[in-house]
Amino acid sequence: MVVDAPRLADVPLVCIPDRLAARTQMTHLLDLGHRAVGILAERLAPDGHHGLADPSRRGRATERVVRERIAGYLDAAGPDFARLPVMEAGGFDHAAGVAATRALLGAGPITAIAATSDTMAIAALDVARERRPRVPEDLSVIGFDDVPGAERRALTTMRRPMQEKGRLAAAMLHDLLNGATPENTVELQAELVIRGTTGPPAAWRPGTKNGARPDGRTPFARVLSRAAGRCRPRRRCRTAC
Repeated sequence: MVVDAPRLADVPLVCIPDRLAARTQMTHLLDLGHRAVGILAERLAPDGHHGLADPSRRGRATERVVRERIAGYLDAAGPDFARLPVMEAGGFDHAAGVAATRALLGAGPITAIAATSDTMAIAALDVARERRPRVPEDLSVIGFDDVPGAERRALTTMRRPMQEKGRLAAAMLHDLLNGATPENTVELQAELVIRGTTGPPAAWRPGTKNGARPDGRTPFARVLSRAAGRCRPRRRCRTAC
């Protein structure tokens, strides 16, 4: 039997509806007012690739869970936001998430990150702390899984029913070993857990859309510009950085 992935013919599977859960995850950000959202994904295939994942790359994905979650994000965003940047970390660990977050933030101004796992989301929080944008005032971050460390970081996330999944998997395995035929697929529901890392995008001035200034730059882009050292005023700074 299989837990989560891969999905194999005639092999019992315990999982969650990843695409539907990811749609809920992205909808939370959209409902808050975010439109400039970056997607932080673990890996789409075990081939060492990392970087921006275009539609062709996503179409060749072999990692079912990540592929389904990205599809859910795009479902929620709809055709108007089909070009949301998808940054592939190329791995599942914190270091890969840190590198991918830095690349995602460098790819263009965003006000929120939807991560395919809490490991990626926590890496994003660490990069935000390093670059000094405020979370969630300048950057919202939402994860997926609700691992033990998520609550410590006040991470908004999608909670998977891990204990129930383990209980069902054990029961199905017991049935198999005793000659019984368990259900082929059991799907459990994920739950949105709202904590402290998501909020509305910061408003630069009244009347601007999605916190953008008249030149189209978001408050977070301004923070990143300062963090990158592109603005080094001596005594007075008259530039609108």
